[in-house]
Amino acid sequence: MPISKRTEQLKAKTVSKACQNGKYLGDVKISMERAKLWTESYRESEGSPEIVRRAMALSHMLRNMKIYIQPDEIIVGNNTPSPKDLYLSPEISITSVQEAIDEGQISSEEMPLAKEIMDFWRGKGLRERVENEFSAEERRILDSSAVVTSLTYKDGAQHCVPNWEYVYGEGVLNIRSTIEKELSSLNTRIESNTGAGLQELIKERHLFKSMLITLDALLAWTDRYAELAREMASGEKKPQRKSELETIAKTCATTLRKPPETFQEVIQGYFFIHLILHYIDRAGFGSLARVDQIWWPAFKKDCLERKTITRDWAQEILECLFVKMLDLGYWFPKPRRLHFEGNSLLQTLTLGGVDSNGDDACNELTILILDSVKSIRTNQPTFNFRYHPRVMDAALEKAIEVVRTGMGMPAFLNDRIMIESLLDQGVPLKEARNWAVVGCVSASPVNLQITTKRLAQSCIIAKCFEFALNDGTCMMSDQPLSVKTGDPKKFTYEDLEEAFRKQVEYAFQFGARVRNVTRTVEIDYLQRPLASALHRSPLTVRKDVSEYEDFPNLWINFFGIVDVVDSLKFIKYLV
Repeated sequence: MPISKRTEQLKAKTVSKACQNGKYLGDVKISMERAKLWTESYRESEGSPEIVRRAMALSHMLRNMKIYIQPDEIIVGNNTPSPKDLYLSPEISITSVQEAIDEGQISSEEMPLAKEIMDFWRGKGLRERVENEFSAEERRILDSSAVVTSLTYKDGAQHCVPNWEYVYGEGVLNIRSTIEKELSSLNTRIESNTGAGLQELIKERHLFKSMLITLDALLAWTDRYAELAREMASGEKKPQRKSELETIAKTCATTLRKPPETFQEVIQGYFFIHLILHYIDRAGFGSLARVDQIWWPAFKKDCLERKTITRDWAQEILECLFVKMLDLGYWFPKPRRLHFEGNSLLQTLTLGGVDSNGDDACNELTILILDSVKSIRTNQPTFNFRYHPRVMDAALEKAIEVVRTGMGMPAFLNDRIMIESLLDQGVPLKEARNWAVVGCVSASPVNLQITTKRLAQSCIIAKCFEFALNDGTCMMSDQPLSVKTGDPKKFTYEDLEEAFRKQVEYAFQFGARVRNVTRTVEIDYLQRPLASALHRSPLTVRKDVSEYEDFPNLWINFFGIVDVVDSLKFIKYLV
């Protein structure tokens, strides 16, 4: 089916959040709403445990932020007061607030509020806390991003996804009931405790209490959309739109509470959680979802068995979801805007592959999603196709058909190679087969907590070589930004290789320290109680998802290796 009139009009109304040369191309503006509500909550929660403060801030946001439903929408949800808005996260860094002021994005009326918020958060944000662990010279190297680009501590962007099979399989009400029972049992243990292990038990109580606060806030937020849709339906004159609004109201009132019954429910629930974890609670990259698998049961029941919806209507629902995802964005600090030009928010969805038994996992929904990608033609979300020799012919042909349109997706990934890579990392076979892309092209098991804390570190190998040729001095800024490794004019070829090795070693050690310090600060000040509630394992290990990982998390990007190899060969044989 070609793009529907509805989704074509909704797509035309989206506001680009793409960047070029560090500037936003669309007609965007800053909203102070999130910064204001977050700060209000933190003022009121002074003295409470940090994880409880995080939960209370998210709750305050979801219960008080402006919500709206745009004309003709059937998938709803927003993170800012209007589609043009971008929010500020002062708990990450007040630098982004100052940049918004410097770039004229804060109105004169809101300037006093912006400065008040900056004063409150000064020295308390992620960036400031991380930088305090480094010397002045090291902070200069960090700010340059010349050789190591570990941007998470500057903008807070993190890969954070729930265990979708757990969320859809149990429903929030059952999850909440389980946590509540654990908390009740924990309270009994604390009351009878004589001191041994009491500190850990109290920490667990704070975690479970925070998880309940955020789950209640999630359901209150979806209820607000249900109530708004009911109000709009009561005043709607057009019968079709009135019926759509009534369906939206019913969907929002039921979605996520129990295992989904309808296709619209499963898609709406997906967008609600995606919106909170990636755009309201904290900036997040990498959706990490095998959507043709997690959405399949509801689609199969609703469209193929009960036939309560048509294939065309299911495609329109998907198109509406993709338009909503296209319309999302962040106000990033300038280093991130320069690093991530264009509109790549890494909202990455995965199709195809094999199931837990190693059999082909493609289905009718795989093909429908690809049809939707072809018809809506958006650059967000991005799609990946897990190829293996026994893949369904119709799905493979459809994926190739979509690529042929010139969209540049889906990307084809070798299923066997990715599974073997995960097995080499110690991931069990069943979990390794159930992988999806997180971030750019990295494979990760979809239901393991590892995915909530993947922080990419990039090392510019070519810059290390430049430093080796310039005794640690940057040729662009003429400032020392690395270790001294000697005067290259006195080098033999072997000396140059050794200097290069030392520069790479320093870059890796420094980058690892930045990454690990960032994680340490996150554990203490930026917990994820809602993400913890939406995973199984926190109930077992009794920790917030920011504190642990199920498997080693190796993610280092290398840039310029081939250039360095060519340069070394040229120097060795021709100089």
